[in-house]
Amino acid sequence: MSNTRKLTIISILFLLTALCAVILFAIQSNNQTTPTTSTSSADSVSNLSPDKLIIGSPGAKVTIVEYADFKCPQCGKFHQTSGQQIRQEYIDSGQANIEFRAYPFIGPDSARALRGAYCANELGAFTDYHDDVFDYMWENYYKNGDFKVEIEDILTEGVLTDIASRAGADKAKFSSCIATEDKNKLIDRDLEQSTKDSVEGTPTFIIGDQKIVGPLPFNNFKTLIDINLR
Repeated sequence: MSNTRKLTIISILFLLTALCAVILFAIQSNNQTTPTTSTSSADSVSNLSPDKLIIGSPGAKVTIVEYADFKCPQCGKFHQTSGQQIRQEYIDSGQANIEFRAYPFIGPDSARALRGAYCANELGAFTDYHDDVFDYMWENYYKNGDFKVEIEDILTEGVLTDIASRAGADKAKFSSCIATEDKNKLIDRDLEQSTKDSVEGTPTFIIGDQKIVGPLPFNNFKTLIDINLR
């Protein structure tokens, strides 16, 4: 057999082998399973809606989910301690944000105050409203050990409307909003998600795939935030 014929046969065999490899690769690629990304509570807020209560930059790398009740003394303690440090170090710098979720369970006015949070959010005043309601409860009651007010109807529509007005919300619009139960569906949504997140009390925080329960020292939060910033 001539060298030319041998080379022709070898070339044909090489081309057939290469063609088979290409076909096999195409078949395997079509049969691959696309990984499914599960959605956690602290997912990136890239899909933010106006119905989410966000403190800080929506585009921050880390989201701290907080389940809370404005009537909760331990929530108030967090706001006065670790919460302030988190705001200064991570929220104000744009590295993280807080997604606040309603978890009313303490007093008759818990749901009303949380409904007010969604009303204030609609009017562009949520962050200051959030801070001012917690400050109101802390300065007037919990700081002095007056915990009996937990079960009393303290946060009336009038009190909350005044707080919202000072926070920058239109007083008439806020008053009209909080008087209806339209925002209750958002509270129900938060409560439904809290069940999925196995929340059993307040405050409960979710950072990445880790959970913190209670107003723990700042370093506990710092460790998890720093891990998720990497």
